[in-house]
Amino acid sequence: MEPASKVVNHLESVVNDAPEPAPEPVFDYCPVMLPDSKRDIAIEKRWLEKLETTGCLTNLSYQSSSPSVDGYVITPQTIVCERGSKFILHSVANQNDDDLRYCRLLVVADWTGDSIFDTSTAEKIVALGSANTANTALLDRRITVRVPADAKLGLRRLRMAYADAWTDAPQPCGELYKGFAIDVPMEIVEAGTGVNMPTTAAEIGRWSGDTLLLASPANVFVYDTAGVLLDKAAGVRAYSIRDYMPGTYVCLAVSQEGTRAQYKFLKTSPLR
Repeated sequence: MEPASKVVNHLESVVNDAPEPAPEPVFDYCPVMLPDSKRDIAIEKRWLEKLETTGCLTNLSYQSSSPSVDGYVITPQTIVCERGSKFILHSVANQNDDDLRYCRLLVVADWTGDSIFDTSTAEKIVALGSANTANTALLDRRITVRVPADAKLGLRRLRMAYADAWTDAPQPCGELYKGFAIDVPMEIVEAGTGVNMPTTAAEIGRWSGDTLLLASPANVFVYDTAGVLLDKAAGVRAYSIRDYMPGTYVCLAVSQEGTRAQYKFLKTSPLR
């Protein structure tokens, strides 16, 4: 059963006396691309029809009925995962006479938050497939992904990179000969609470279940996703979201010293 609520993103910004939710942060990752040689064949033949996850707080359900424009896809959905958890990544390839079975696969994830996929560390999740042969198992594959207990909180990226099995093994960046790549945005949150609480905000307070416990009296503002102020509380030491209706909200806490922390949380159901 999912928790009744979970804070899924921490946002920091400079705000005015009438604060508004800040935009989502954006991280740049190294590009992948298809070289000109047999590029059109790769785009037409080698792509995923389905990519799903199970075991995340918020799971992915990606489907496609046609190839991508350039051999690269970033899913519109963001998965939300807890530190120290594991989830299943299930991919299903389009099948034809020159499909992804004739590739090798590399799966990587940015656990450190530096926007780099370091294949010499646990950021290399798995490398699959043998050279110079068909790898039929890649057509319908389930992969277990383990999120490190010390993974950096916040918005990150998981990447699947395919390259032809008769060429160099796929790398997380650069050219993928007759290949394909798909990126999955990830939100890493604290285990147990669903709270993304970096140390930069620890001086304000911490989340305990549905309650923001503040280190000192602070002003709390709650907004809907359109930026409309729904509630505010002045000089409080604790603020509960227990009775909120299901939905997405933004909570801003401002300490008496002017320190600010802002969170987006998903309320799935009131607690009983």
